[in-house]
Amino acid sequence: MSKPQDYEVVNMMIKRGGSFVSALGRAAQLADLENLRIIKESWPEMWAKYTELFVSERRMKKGDFDLDSLPRPKMPPAPLSLDKNKKVGNS
Repeated sequence: MSKPQDYEVVNMMIKRGGSFVSALGRAAQLADLENLRIIKESWPEMWAKYTELFVSERRMKKGDFDLDSLPRPKMPPAPLSLDKNKKVGNS
């Protein structure tokens, strides 16, 4: 691997990726610098995604994150009316 972060990104691909991404991560473990460059350039979006996953996980472990930057969960829909006099369905 060319740098320590590449090693961590590859491990994240193996750990969190589906079957294709995991296999690509295993291939990257065996790759020389030229073949690793080819993998990174052939799938730049995927490499960026797993780099971000690694960085995010590292921040969470260190406690170095801003709670306001975390995604907010969607609120569930409001409950249906429990009015017994209101008909439900086709009227």
